[in-house]
Amino acid sequence: MRLPSDAKLKKSGINQFFPLWGLGIGIIGLIAILLFFFPFNVIYNRFLKQQQVDYISQLYLKELVDIYPDNMQFRFLLAKHHVTVGEVESARELVEPLIKENPNSKRAWQAQWLLYQILRTETYALPEDSPERAEGLKDMRKAIKLLLTGPITASQLVKLANESEKIGDPELATKIYQRILDEKPKLPADVYANGGRIALSTSNYQTSAGLYLLAEQAATTDADRLKYYLLALKSMVASGKNTPELHQTLARAATYPIEGKTSIELTKVALGAN
Repeated sequence: MRLPSDAKLKKSGINQFFPLWGLGIGIIGLIAILLFFFPFNVIYNRFLKQQQVDYISQLYLKELVDIYPDNMQFRFLLAKHHVTVGEVESARELVEPLIKENPNSKRAWQAQWLLYQILRTETYALPEDSPERAEGLKDMRKAIKLLLTGPITASQLVKLANESEKIGDPELATKIYQRILDEKPKLPADVYANGGRIALSTSNYQTSAGLYLLAEQAATTDADRLKYYLLALKSMVASGKNTPELHQTLARAATYPIEGKTSIELTKVALGAN
């Protein structure tokens, strides 16, 4: 819900009967009623957990944080709303105290993630070729490395890896994808394949091949399985190492219906391996 501008209020004559301060009191009264009558989970799921941020939800969240300062759900949600609309300083004020209180706690790590999002928002808002943006990108690299030392999910690893490549650090992205390769979480084939591409760009052929092989396993169609299989072979051959693993992988070619251009491509790969 967006509040009408003051100009529109004057035009309609509402200002004569219902001043803006009266509207504000009405909104606060509405918030009080919602707080009194509705369960928090209903409000959270139906009203607050929306992607689009509006003035009323901001007010409501602020009231919740004031009433329940120790409720991290409300605090983090308000901080995310602030980040969404570019109010990064307000978001930072909400989360930084949580890190200072107990740096190693679970909620401190959640706060670190929010601080990273704040830093990301600030950095990308700066002019592309400015020294300030270059400094912000450096800070983002430091923040990513810090986040990698804490509790982290597979999806978060993927986000950090892709962000690392985006900010011009494919080596860091490859290190993160190496961790994904070691842990082998269940991820979509295209995620593994993207890691294989990044690792290949940094000449990490073994990591690239391993990720393409995981993509082959995760693929849902024969065409995709064959595609990732060939990419894995190419990464192995690019390493220049004639390993048993390479020949074992080559031997699996018989399991695929290979013909035409694919047959020629496989022949070239095989010749490169010898």
